Amino acid sequence: MKGQTETINLVLLFSVGVVLFISAVVWGRTILQQNIDNSKISFSENFMTSLDKKIGDVVKFGGDDKMGYGFDSTIELIGDNTIEIKTPTSVTTIPNYWVNVTNFPESYIREMLDGNVFRIQLVLKETSYNKISLFTDGPKLATPKSVELEKNSTKEDNGIIKILVKITFL
Repeated sequence: MKGQTETINLVLLFSVGVVLFISAVVWGRTILQQNIDNSKISFSENFMTSLDKKIGDVVKFGGDDKMGYGFDSTIELIGDNTIEIKTPTSVTTIPNYWVNVTNFPESYIREMLDGNVFRIQLVLKETSYNKISLFTDGPKLATPKSVELEKNSTKEDNGIIKILVKITFL
């Protein structure tokens, strides 16, 4: 009888240990996924801010510039004035409507949660004196390793200076 009690105790303790271990793994995985998703959002915001600055530099100084993307989410050129990154997320603290993160004289960055997809856009504004237009020869939607910008041409149209910037997803 004493041997059976020890065996039952061992089985019960082992079962409790397995349940506690599985609970810890599930809880830890949830916390880890939230941290990864928060990092994706932070990276997206930083990338868009840097991209906005680089577009401004290419427009002002000419030439070309390249920046690493290093991110496993899609980036898309929408029309001739908007770039968007979409990434799946489990974060629920972001509003499900557009919220401006920045608002500069020639651009703004906005973001929203669309279901379980985080969307962030860099939108180039048309001002009373100029319009920066983006175009590409390659795909408009990609998951690139890097993004290349190149000032292409400058034209005047009805008193507005139109600056063409080529964007390439490499």
